[in-house]
Amino acid sequence: MAKSDYEIELSNCRNIVKSCPLVIKEQALNVFFAKNGTGKTTITRALSYVNLKTPEAFESLYSFDYAETGDEKFKPSVNCSRNVKRLEVFNKEWIDSHCFTESSVQEGAYELYVRDASFEKSERARDKLLMKLRRVLASPDADALRSDLDLIVKGIGKAAPGKVSKASQPFKAFKSGALIGPLPSALKPVVGSMSLSEQAIWLKWHKSHPEPKTTGLCPYCGNDDSAKVIECFDFDDGLEESSVNSWHRLATLFEDHEDIFSRDIVNNSRRIMSPSSAPSQGDLEYLCSLSVDAIAVREAISRMESSLREERCMEAAVLVKELSDSALVLASCKLFRKKVSGKKSLQQSALDGIVRAVHDVCSKHAELESLSKQLLSQAAANIKGRENEINDFLHMCGYRYHVEIRNSISKAEAKVLLVADCPASGSKHEVRDVAAALSYGERNAFSLALFALQATTKSGGIIVFDDPISSFDIDKRFAILYMLFSTKSSVFSKLLLSGSRTILLLTHDYLVVSELAKITKKHFPARRKALWYLSCNSHGELSGSSISDETFRPYVEMLKKRISDSSGKDLIIGLIYLRSLCEMLRKSQFDKRTRWGISFSLLSEIVHGRDTSEVCLRRNWSSVSDGSYSVAICQNLVEKELGISFDYWATVETYHANIPHLLSVYRSTTAPYEKLQLIRMMLKRDPTLNSLGKVMERFADDTCHIGGDYLYQLDPIDFDQVPFYVLDWCDEVAKTASTASSAGANPMP
Repeated sequence: MAKSDYEIELSNCRNIVKSCPLVIKEQALNVFFAKNGTGKTTITRALSYVNLKTPEAFESLYSFDYAETGDEKFKPSVNCSRNVKRLEVFNKEWIDSHCFTESSVQEGAYELYVRDASFEKSERARDKLLMKLRRVLASPDADALRSDLDLIVKGIGKAAPGKVSKASQPFKAFKSGALIGPLPSALKPVVGSMSLSEQAIWLKWHKSHPEPKTTGLCPYCGNDDSAKVIECFDFDDGLEESSVNSWHRLATLFEDHEDIFSRDIVNNSRRIMSPSSAPSQGDLEYLCSLSVDAIAVREAISRMESSLREERCMEAAVLVKELSDSALVLASCKLFRKKVSGKKSLQQSALDGIVRAVHDVCSKHAELESLSKQLLSQAAANIKGRENEINDFLHMCGYRYHVEIRNSISKAEAKVLLVADCPASGSKHEVRDVAAALSYGERNAFSLALFALQATTKSGGIIVFDDPISSFDIDKRFAILYMLFSTKSSVFSKLLLSGSRTILLLTHDYLVVSELAKITKKHFPARRKALWYLSCNSHGELSGSSISDETFRPYVEMLKKRISDSSGKDLIIGLIYLRSLCEMLRKSQFDKRTRWGISFSLLSEIVHGRDTSEVCLRRNWSSVSDGSYSVAICQNLVEKELGISFDYWATVETYHANIPHLLSVYRSTTAPYEKLQLIRMMLKRDPTLNSLGKVMERFADDTCHIGGDYLYQLDPIDFDQVPFYVLDWCDEVAKTASTASSAGANPMP
């Protein structure tokens, strides 16, 4: 192991009680091949813990024993020879958190597909030109200005130019003329010294029909003259409550906030709001015009803010015109007092600051235009390149979809949209609900492409694929593996195995491993790849065996080696492997003419435990002499391949119903694969030995024929591929057989 490699060991992590040192070669393609339940996901979680060091990552490693008891002897432990500074994992959680949202096929698309180093440099330069304006618009002074404008609009009501809306406060306040005049003579002294806002408060109180504190006295003027009391109450009853409330809002606006308004507005508002005379139509229009002006300034500021976010304003000429037009509105604003105590007012200071910032932007029109064009050009090129990569991937996998990436530079946003190609109609349709529209395999393939593109945006670290490819057809699987991992693939502009990245692929699929071995055989030096077969026994001990290019041997060659190596074992072991060789080399399952077909059929009779009479009956032989031709062919083949003298009929009788002998062979072999075949033979002779139903028995049956499915195999002896729970079942069957033999059942013939 090189010093730069990662070596990780696990203890008490989920189902793994103790692991062997697991080596992950740096800047190489690492493949961990293991059956489901071995602990592949646990290894991923352990790497995540090394990377994150968070309580949540540690908790994900808890075994059931530790989770339930908290006993320190079950506490998880992970030791890694070096830190994992960057870790990206492709699994269901990544798909759920990154793909197929309502707005986009992939989250973070802007960072992934638009913003590269060159783009970001231009983006920063453009942002620098607009920074002053953005800061001014976001300043406390600008916020205060907005509040003052909103205050004016709320106090007067929304209005249109040259009109007095019936919904406005001026119309409501003065629709019946002057509110306070003419006053009853008894009330004139009461309001004579009041300010405008005090009169408004008094008027609201007057309209509330207060009760007199002293019986017989008028609550308004304090007079005990009954005629004057009646006169005061008549004045009260003549007022409309809505008019009183509106007049109060106007009076409060203009008097309580007098210091913000220009002197002309202060003087005009005092005259118009005078309680003794009704304002003219022109006066009412004047008050409403103040709201119109406030709305115009407020909208101009909002347009400035939105223009900095709108994609149409990425064109410098459009942005400059939008800002200039809005700045003219602010510059012509006459609402506010220019100076207070000899200093520029806060409102005027805010207006001037925004206008200056706009002029600063406009003065840099040419530079802004150049940067904007660069950004638009770079974004288009980046998006086109990424679209092509994804679409080439989908096309080569045989999927009739393509993606379109739409972006907004001003908002720093991008969406990845999926479009269905319909060859029959020649039309294209955007897929609205991607998660529902795609099959599991399509989602997986699409997600793999998106993940690969994301993984290649940064250098270094470990990129983990947690069992990603087993859901695909054989043609799609090879295409995906080639595009992802071959150094000759040109689909992605950046290869996964570049940029100092380390790849770890975890899979339970034999074909993934064998095809990766083929893909990488010519183009990958040994130092750039490492393939391992992992297995976990019933004690939770994880072990690993190295897989090399030579490990994937032609099935026929592997069987011949097994036949050769069986010379020191019981005859039945050699016959098991020879039967598989015959199955592989016969012309078809109906072949009864070639030596391979004939021998497979006759050797199967031995494996299935049939006696001489059954063999003859199944072949319509009246005696063994009728089968002499076929038997001679089989005997010659066995003698040639096993290098022994072979008597077919004697062997049939030796292994017929001879469970004690098979049990003895079972105990003598250490190979789980051979143990499984021997258990199958015992069950053919006595099905009652299996007390756990037919599932395990079916598994045993299938393993006798699995070799013929693939031309290249991992040697079942060198690489223990029998799950520990199946081996436990084998031991249970053997134990039952031993008990039955001890009781006198199945005696030696």
